[in-house]
Amino acid sequence: MAKRVYKKRQQIYTMGEASRHKNKRNRAVYVFLIIVILLLVAAIAYLLYSMFLKDNQPVGPLPTTAPPNAEVSVPTVTYVINDSGEKCHRVTFYGKPGQAVEIPELGQRLTFSGAELVLDIPDKSMIGETPVASTVSVTLHPRLILTDSTILPIQTIQYSIDVESSSLTIVTPSEKTDLSQPLYDATYTIRFLSPLASKVYVNGVDVTSKRDTSGMVTYVYTLQPIGEQDVVIEATEPYKFSCTEVLTFIRPTLPVKLEITDFPTRTTADRVTIKGYTDPSAMLSCYQKLAEPIRINATTGEFSMTLLRENYGETLVQLFATKDGNTSQLRNTVYFAPDVSTYTRNAWKLETGVFSNPNGYIRQTFLFSSVDVVEVVETNPTVFKASVALDGSNYTCYFKYTGSFSFKPGDHYRIFADVIGTYNGSALMIIYEGRGLID
Repeated sequence: MAKRVYKKRQQIYTMGEASRHKNKRNRAVYVFLIIVILLLVAAIAYLLYSMFLKDNQPVGPLPTTAPPNAEVSVPTVTYVINDSGEKCHRVTFYGKPGQAVEIPELGQRLTFSGAELVLDIPDKSMIGETPVASTVSVTLHPRLILTDSTILPIQTIQYSIDVESSSLTIVTPSEKTDLSQPLYDATYTIRFLSPLASKVYVNGVDVTSKRDTSGMVTYVYTLQPIGEQDVVIEATEPYKFSCTEVLTFIRPTLPVKLEITDFPTRTTADRVTIKGYTDPSAMLSCYQKLAEPIRINATTGEFSMTLLRENYGETLVQLFATKDGNTSQLRNTVYFAPDVSTYTRNAWKLETGVFSNPNGYIRQTFLFSSVDVVEVVETNPTVFKASVALDGSNYTCYFKYTGSFSFKPGDHYRIFADVIGTYNGSALMIIYEGRGLID
């Protein structure tokens, strides 16, 4: 009995020992697994470090900057106007005699003779003759060439250039003209100023040849009976951004057909012939003096009329076509310029009465042999104040001029002109367009 108990107790003891041994083995496995996991984590961390962090650490300067021991200094950039009046960006490089600077974008290699090397880069050379934007960005990648031919990068040079706009000034219509009102004109004369070096376009058509020596462009635009219509005027100067102005005209549709096909806008003759089309059954009328009655083709409606000159200068011609109670109106202006040889030959000798009693000399032509421009008081048309010398005295008067000639204070002229009234209490004369009338 005791022996059986002993065996039982011996059996229990043996199982307890086994359990303890098993627990020791399990702990060893756990420790081993933890070590393996830690090693794996460390390996992964090192791998990530090598892939994403190590290569991006600043092991040296940026590509555009040389290593500190290369003794490469950052260049300076300043805006200057050189001795020739050119707008430039001045770049100053720093180095040693014998070293050189290469600028691939400019195709230049420059050698140091001292501690500094100065390069003026004309803005024009970077803008180009026909810039397409109002701002040009410049980026240069200079390199320093050491005396042993080692090539080192210099800090990238960057700057911007504001491109000037081409010059364009609309003279006619003036700022006072209300273009929101409908026009019943067959044509509209547009005048604008632009530099002689520029090219000018109207609705995409090159009209540079219409510019005179003063820079004035005169363009006769044919108005279409379609309501609103835009006239795009563009001026382009070399090395400057193009300038554009848009004029919007309104010419209403007409209830009765009325179209002008031939209308001289300037003549030195004493008459002009106007041609066009209207409704064959319409009645056509004109307020101006005609050489003969208006002729209308009863089938096609084609008409012809001859207008007589009543005075020199601008004459507004108004045509009316009426049918079934409806009326269409068209207007146009013709400039009767004097024949210079005849006009000047018939000029009167100037007398003091012109200044004291100008209304007694209306439409008479005089030669003003000594005229000094004092002040331009109006533009479009031009009106300038003048001092006229006559018989040892000076008289104040005013001159009106509708052409493209430019008057400036201090200018001195010999002028043929007509008396037309008064201005600011003094005599007012008109100067017609024509060579030889202003010398």
